[in-house]
Amino acid sequence: MNVGILTLQSSYSYGASLQAYATYLAVQSLGHNATMINYVNAYEQNQNRLISRKGDQSFLKNTIYTIENIALLKKHNMRKAFEGFQGRYKKTARYTRLTDLNREYFDCLISGSDQLWNPDIFGGIDTAFFLDFGDKSSRRISYAASAGSHIFTTDEVRRIKPLLERYNAISVRELALKRQIDSILGSDVPVVLDPTFLLHGKEWLEQTDGVRSLPKNSYILLYMIGVPYE
Repeated sequence: MNVGILTLQSSYSYGASLQAYATYLAVQSLGHNATMINYVNAYEQNQNRLISRKGDQSFLKNTIYTIENIALLKKHNMRKAFEGFQGRYKKTARYTRLTDLNREYFDCLISGSDQLWNPDIFGGIDTAFFLDFGDKSSRRISYAASAGSHIFTTDEVRRIKPLLERYNAISVRELALKRQIDSILGSDVPVVLDPTFLLHGKEWLEQTDGVRSLPKNSYILLYMIGVPYE
């Protein structure tokens, strides 16, 4: 079966890149032909700009980020690293418009994981991430979808309900989103693991290009998101 995966596969984010790759490998392991649908949301891609214009950051922080990008080659190095990793999986041509996605045909479409259903990330509801495209005969599945901490407004519910009703199967990553989807659809959607946990540790080590050096003593790995640095 030809399976198209739509997720945050082009984001300069460790979590987004790892979950995208894990989803891809999981689909492949089931014997299907997986392809990443290379769709990018212009609002979300602002994070990749050399000149920082993040709306949730102050002018001073945006200025600091811009200086780091230019003087320290921060953005250049990030682009090189992330795009190199993202080259591991097969993907379609790059699309920036919803209508262009209709050029692709897949037997099954999968959306997720990560915060695909969080309009705060995309400048509003982006219906592409609710699989608002493609052939009517294509099966539609969400795996471990997330909306972060977002609570859908009445207008947003009106927009996404008919799209959710087209899905053949829906699963989510958090209880908060489950409660919202259950209320919208009158359903009982399951909460499932993030895709990164679908792979065993050995499988992840096989992706590290020979890097095997780990601390021998007991340790705690701490990964913090959105914490300001000095």
